[in-house]
Amino acid sequence: MDQIRNEFLDRIGHIEETIKYIQLIESNPVDYKFPDEVNKNTVLNMQKAGIILALYNTIEFCVIHSIERIENEFTGKKINEFNSYFSTIFYKCFWFQLSEENFTTIEASVKNWDIANCINYWYKKQKSSKRWSVWLKDSQWQTLSIQWNIDFIILSRIAQAFSFKISGNKEINWNEACLLKELKQQRNNLAHWERSFIDVWQSLSANELLGKMNTITNFFKDFMNVVENYINEKMYLNSEVE
Repeated sequence: MDQIRNEFLDRIGHIEETIKYIQLIESNPVDYKFPDEVNKNTVLNMQKAGIILALYNTIEFCVIHSIERIENEFTGKKINEFNSYFSTIFYKCFWFQLSEENFTTIEASVKNWDIANCINYWYKKQKSSKRWSVWLKDSQWQTLSIQWNIDFIILSRIAQAFSFKISGNKEINWNEACLLKELKQQRNNLAHWERSFIDVWQSLSANELLGKMNTITNFFKDFMNVVENYINEKMYLNSEVE
């Protein structure tokens, strides 16, 4: 997780530098003059729109790589090493493909299969791309589609799918949840040309942008800590298996 965390903070640092530049221009309009042929407001608003895209892409990077980190921990383990929550899900994946009689016949051997074998079996049946999110899409893990529009609801479903609490032991901050939804919506507005790059977040000052960025940064710092603890404590394993 250290590599993911460092890359995340590095990208956040780039965004912060851009916001600081906007702060300088807004606080010192005399010292930072634009040429007459350049519309200062257009330039600043374009930069604010760029911050939306960069910030959203940064949190998407954080989430995707954090989940892949968990998936890597699963690989190489046998079904009977997992706790009852996960072993039930894995069994269900086979149940969808086999008759009850066949399932009963192979159940004893399946529980000792390596997870990699389970995945290969599923790929062979589904002829799907090699992603766990595709492999499990027909089970209760269907929210783990790669076509994420990441917001608090999606993160909560991901946490539920892996059986951990998104906020750890902390109370849910609904201001953070609303801000994630706003960021997702504004990013989609830009991506699908529903809003112009020069009018999204144009009314926000650099200080307000920095406040939003800090709130989102702190949320995902906590998220990475939760994932790291989940991995370190091996919360997905059966505690009775040595």
